[in-house]
Amino acid sequence: MNREVNLFNKTRRKIRPSIFKKKVIKVWKNFFPGISGYVNIILVGDTEIRKLNRKYLNKDEVTDVLSFFYPAPQKAPFVKTGMKGNGFPAGLFPQATSLKAWRGVYLKPPSVSGDIFISVPQAERQSRVHSECKKKSLKKELEILMIHGFLHVAGYRDYTAKERKKMWGVQDKIVEHLNKRNC
Repeated sequence: MNREVNLFNKTRRKIRPSIFKKKVIKVWKNFFPGISGYVNIILVGDTEIRKLNRKYLNKDEVTDVLSFFYPAPQKAPFVKTGMKGNGFPAGLFPQATSLKAWRGVYLKPPSVSGDIFISVPQAERQSRVHSECKKKSLKKELEILMIHGFLHVAGYRDYTAKERKKMWGVQDKIVEHLNKRNC
């Protein structure tokens, strides 16, 4: 079973990619057995996430996580950006430029592929505010956002109250499973 997770840190924050890659692979194996593919996780700042949010969801605001899923596993082309560094793999963003145009698209097993963009500054802010336990940290918040992003790539949606309840229920079970000893 081919499962590939890549993590690209485009921030100045020191973050060890191996920890998060292992968590995503663990979620993938335990909760989505028999599904292969690739996922790129790109850690960015507020400016970059806001640009993506404006361009693809028509929301001119910072958000914590954005996920882009693709119809079949494929290697994302490596594109140059205005950001420092060589760029990031940005896959083939949805053909649509608005949420309405791709809201109903669901990725069908046995494959997943996509890009997950996470705003590290927003994750830091949330880790200070949404503290379920005293040991809440940036690391834990990034794990939750990676899981949330992965669920979107795997086909879960949270646009309606019914979808949100289902997706967040699965997310809570996964977080609980991964962090049993941490609270």
